[in-house]
Amino acid sequence: MAASNPKKRSRADTLGNATVTAPQATGTERSGATSNSLGNPAQHSEADITQWLKSLDAETQQRLFTAAALRHPDVAASIKEKYDHKMAREAQKVIVFSQYSSDASYILNDKYSHLSGSKQYDKAFNAGSSIEKMLRAISYAVDEHHSFGTKYNALEAIRAIFDEVISAGDTLGSEVRKNVDSSWGEYLTGICELFDADDLDRLVVKMKEGELYLDFFAKTAKEAKGYCLDGLQMDEALDILLGGEDEEGDEDEDEDVQDEDEDDEDEDD
Repeated sequence: MAASNPKKRSRADTLGNATVTAPQATGTERSGATSNSLGNPAQHSEADITQWLKSLDAETQQRLFTAAALRHPDVAASIKEKYDHKMAREAQKVIVFSQYSSDASYILNDKYSHLSGSKQYDKAFNAGSSIEKMLRAISYAVDEHHSFGTKYNALEAIRAIFDEVISAGDTLGSEVRKNVDSSWGEYLTGICELFDADDLDRLVVKMKEGELYLDFFAKTAKEAKGYCLDGLQMDEALDILLGGEDEEGDEDEDEDVQDEDEDDEDEDD
């Protein structure tokens, strides 16, 4: 009886390890492996995504959100909804800036008042820098979506700061006025440009210390002109707040004069 040939075992390599042939993946398995390597969003937890986003800088986050919103209308709608809610809250909130004008008064009138004239001269740059930082802080805190009350408070705070600059005495006040530049006035005109037509209508009837606010504002503008502080741009700001009424009024007066001249010529003929 012929002996059956036994099945040969895998041949050991020189290191004593059996040589094993890996099974071939089926098409379905290969497809699944590729899908898993790319990642399935449904498999990612909210905690994972939150952690990833937190690790990114703001610019990268914004770019990713923008791309997602452009690709998925529901994401864009969600972002728009959050934006609208934020703007609605801003429109109802009233921010107060009076502390800035109080701080400006302290810096210009009290903080360095005990110093000699020469030492006040040395401190003038620091004082001016502090004032400029206040103006910038107010300007950056307000945009067109804020309430009329917030815009008005910002406008009045800057006007009050300018009033302190104009009236500040001693060497310090004089030197601070010498260092006023146009950037200070740009903070003011920037606030004025945030007022829409309805805001300007409300401002026309706004009272301040028993008189119309715009008349009160005009007094500060006149004082600024008296000190040749063109950098405060008070006149430009007043023109914006008046909605160009002065310029239109001048044009109307010119037309009236022209009509009168023409009537006189007709009578002479």
